Amino acid sequence: MTARSLTRICLAALTAALTALQADAETRLNWIDYDTNSVANREYLEKIFQQYHTEHPEVTITRSAVPQGDFKSKLIQATATHSVPDIIILDNPDNQALAAQGTLADLTDRMKGWKYEYFKGPWSSALYKGRNYGIPIQSNTLVVWYNLDLLNKAGIDKLPLTWDEFRSVAKKLTHGNTYGLAFSANSTEVGTFTLLPFIWSAGADLTTISSADAVRAFQYLQDLVAGDKSASRSVVTWGPSDLTNAWTSGRAAMMINGSWETPNIKGAALPFKWTIGPLPKDRESISILGGENLALGSGPNQEEAWRFVQWLSEPARLLGFIHARGQLPNRLDLIDEKSADELDRIFYDSIRTAKARAYGPNYPKMSQILYTAFQRAVTGAAKPEQIANETQRQLSSLLAPDAM
Repeated sequence: MTARSLTRICLAALTAALTALQADAETRLNWIDYDTNSVANREYLEKIFQQYHTEHPEVTITRSAVPQGDFKSKLIQATATHSVPDIIILDNPDNQALAAQGTLADLTDRMKGWKYEYFKGPWSSALYKGRNYGIPIQSNTLVVWYNLDLLNKAGIDKLPLTWDEFRSVAKKLTHGNTYGLAFSANSTEVGTFTLLPFIWSAGADLTTISSADAVRAFQYLQDLVAGDKSASRSVVTWGPSDLTNAWTSGRAAMMINGSWETPNIKGAALPFKWTIGPLPKDRESISILGGENLALGSGPNQEEAWRFVQWLSEPARLLGFIHARGQLPNRLDLIDEKSADELDRIFYDSIRTAKARAYGPNYPKMSQILYTAFQRAVTGAAKPEQIANETQRQLSSLLAPDAM
C-alpha cells in the first residue's frame, strides 16, 4: 500500500468519524399537533422551524399532524412505547388526563422564573394536582353571532342579554325556512362545549348537576328546540362548520359558535350586517375556554425542547403562531386593548372570564355522559329532572376525590 493510498484511507476514516460525531451532536425534536387542515398554520410552522434551525444548526424540528380523533390514542400508544413526541400541542381539556398517564413532563420548576401572565381559565387548564404540565398557548371561546338584518327586520333593536330575552328573540326570528337559532348538540366534545356554559350560568356544576339549577338549564335547552322549535332538531348532528353554513346562508338568524370561525366569516363577504355578543345569562354570563396548550413530552429531549419553547414564546413570534391558527391570545402582554376592534374586545372579555374544563383525568368519560344528556334534552327524549338525576349518578364515581 502506497503512502498516498494510506493517506486517502485515513482521511476517509477521519471524515466518517467527524460525520458520526456531528450526527451524535444533532438534536431532532418531534412536534405533534392535530391541525391537519390549516395551510396558514403549516406554512408558519415551517418558517419558524427553519428559522430556529438557522439560529441553532444543531437542532432540527420535525412536525407530525394527526387527525384530532386519533390524537389521544396516538399519544397513549407513544407513552406505552416510550416514544412520546418532544413538543405537543393539545386540546386544553386533555392536559390533565395526559399528565396523569405520564405523557407530559412536569414544567413546574422550569416555570418558576416564567415572566408571562395568563388569564385565570387558561392557566388553570394546564395544572394537575397543583403542578404545571403545560403552557396555555392560544384560546378560543363561544359567543353568539347575530344576523343584524334579520333582527332589524323583526323589529329587534337590541341584543338579548338574558335567557328569557334570548328565548323570546329566537322564537320571534323563527319563520319560514329560517330558524331563530343554531347551535351544536352533537355527540362529540363540541356538544359538551356548548352545554357547559348553560349549566354554569344557572349556578350549577358537575358536582351539582342533579340540582334545581341544572334542571333549569336542561329545561331551557329543551324548550328552545323540542318546545319552541326555534332551532332545528338537526343540532344533534351539526358541528361548527354546519352552524356557520346555516347562519351565513340565512337559515338561522343567530348561532352559538366559536371565535375560531372569525376568519371564515370575515372572508365570506356576507350580504348582511352582523355582530357578536356574549352568551345569554341566567344568573351570569359564563363562557367556556377552548384552545390549545403546549406541553413537553416526558422523553429525553426536554431541555432542548424547553429552549425552543422559550424562543417560540417571544411576543411577536407567538402572536404569529396564534394568528396563523385563527385563535386568540390568552397572555396579558399580548392583549392590545387600544388597537383591538369591537369584535376582539368582546372575545377578550369572554376569555377573561371563560371557565376551563379542568375536571381531572376522567374528563373524556364525563364529556360522553354530558353530550348524551344534552342530546336527550334537546330532542325531548326524557324530562329534564330525569336527565339531571341520571347524569349525576353516572358522573358520581368519576368525580370522586380519588379520581380527580
